[in-house]
Amino acid sequence: MLDSFVSHDGTRIRYGVWRNEQASPGGTPPATVFLLPGRTEFIEKYSEMIAELLDRRFAVVVMDWRNQGLSDRPLANRSKHYCTDFAPAARDLEALLKHLSAAGLPEPKYLLAHSFGGHLSLRFLHDNPGVFARAVFSAPMVDIRYAPMPAWFSRALVRIAVALGRGESYAPLQRDYGKWQRGKMNMALLTHDDGRFWDEHYFIDQNPDLALGGITYGWLQAAIHSIDLINAPGYPEKIETPILIVQAGADRLINNDTQAVFASRLANGSLQVIAGARHEMMKEIDEYRGAFWRAFDAFLAV
Repeated sequence: MLDSFVSHDGTRIRYGVWRNEQASPGGTPPATVFLLPGRTEFIEKYSEMIAELLDRRFAVVVMDWRNQGLSDRPLANRSKHYCTDFAPAARDLEALLKHLSAAGLPEPKYLLAHSFGGHLSLRFLHDNPGVFARAVFSAPMVDIRYAPMPAWFSRALVRIAVALGRGESYAPLQRDYGKWQRGKMNMALLTHDDGRFWDEHYFIDQNPDLALGGITYGWLQAAIHSIDLINAPGYPEKIETPILIVQAGADRLINNDTQAVFASRLANGSLQVIAGARHEMMKEIDEYRGAFWRAFDAFLAV
């Protein structure tokens, strides 16, 4: 079932629910997994993951974050990823849970989030202890790689651009959705699997409104502020939910060093590295996806 709801500030958010009332082969009662995509992503891109979770006898909930997918976007140019603060998006998960509170979804609730979705989910877990029984994060965006520029230079550039009123302008090398996101250079950042790389673009060809282009200076400044927030002294230490961070060993988008330190600071966290995997482990070749699923299954079976 695909539907939408109005979030805390009037933004319309699209979501999907797949029910599964069967017990697992071992007799375990069904549970619900909230599957939360990364930046640019949308529900349809996760069709394979949804099917695999249903095979595991989970009910599944997926959401298009605000500013992407078919949820509301703030600019006339839908391709620009723009915001001034990550807090409203982090609160959309809270609003979704409230919206579904009477839906009778099976307990317990688990969280499975990727990259940007993982970042927002960490903020939710910090502010809302006890909602999710366990959480698995695929390459969570606890810090980004600024290469080839040094981090201090990139941060200063963003700060100056926003101060000059260019918050809605694309950051360097960013532009509207197009061939640059469909080419081999972009695939080399995300996955080794040609077919799974094309899943996203197949669905965009069916509905161009799903497409999202590059990031703006405003989005980058919001990201920097939010990254500093979650890495501040005491922040990860206060997250009580048991967390497994699965790190993509060949990730060129996320700062894996910061991610490993973050995992070590969690009150109840662990880190597993999948050597050789690129950023989108859930869209990787079977070798890496298999390693991801084994980590997921073992962590939720505890």
